[in-house]
Amino acid sequence: MRTRLLGWLDRLHSSYWFLPSLMALGALLLSALGGMNRPDGARALLSTVAGSLITVAGVVFSMTLVGLSLASQQFGPRLVGNFMRDRGNQLVLGTFVGTFLYCLMVLRTVRSADVPAGVAAFVPHISVAVALAMTLVSLFVLIYFIHHTAESIQVSYVLARVGRALTQQLLAFPEATGRGEEAEPGNAPPPELPEGFSEGAVTVRAQRAGYVQAIDVPSLVALAREHD
Repeated sequence: MRTRLLGWLDRLHSSYWFLPSLMALGALLLSALGGMNRPDGARALLSTVAGSLITVAGVVFSMTLVGLSLASQQFGPRLVGNFMRDRGNQLVLGTFVGTFLYCLMVLRTVRSADVPAGVAAFVPHISVAVALAMTLVSLFVLIYFIHHTAESIQVSYVLARVGRALTQQLLAFPEATGRGEEAEPGNAPPPELPEGFSEGAVTVRAQRAGYVQAIDVPSLVALAREHD
């Protein structure tokens, strides 16, 4: 348990999302001290959000293209499709573009007062609040994207995705199920096992693919002593 906790803390410490997310939440709490009811303020807010997000979307596109070029050089062009099919990258771009378009549409409805024409000021408070919420979502999505991009160009991540894709393709063929249990001609016979091994042996199956990251030696020694 202690080894698992230390591993979790290490992953948390080496991530890009934890500390930025805490700082973003702090800024959100501080912003609750103020308010906005005037059309000029709503218009300025929506314009700023729309302009900033379309710029961020351009940066995200650039980072994605850099990742694709690095992947094609290091892992081969056939693996670039894994990055193109990444659902996380698609959701990030969709979030930015959707928030940008929403702010533009809401901006059209903000109206200042015109006394001679008899037009009253109008601020869609609910729509502005939704725009703020979508902006916060976009901020956390940006933090996720930076972390996800840095992780997705690592060799272990690429190999894991290739392995999952291969497994899914193999499972798509029903006739391939169970063939691995049959011995192929020419293969070496299995090694001889100690007497009584099959009666006391227990099969331990992995729940998912992966690799050993840590070994809890004290717990293993205690478990071995308990069962002699």
